[in-house]
Amino acid sequence: MVRQGPFEFPSTTLELSAADLIVAVDGKPVRTGDDYFSIIETKQPGDKITLTILRGGKPQQVSLKLEAGE
Repeated sequence: MVRQGPFEFPSTTLELSAADLIVAVDGKPVRTGDDYFSIIETKQPGDKITLTILRGGKPQQVSLKLEAGE
């Protein structure tokens, strides 16, 4: 699910919803929140990443640029 983390990515800009399931970041599998955070913690504000999400059971890729969270 899309949740707040160490970086902000406005869901309105990326068209992500709470029903989207993040299954990979930059091609690395995400099975748990810990998986997600261990990948994201290696990134810096300004880095570009690609999320693989499941939306309605179908995989989609979304590219974004990370911004520093508050």
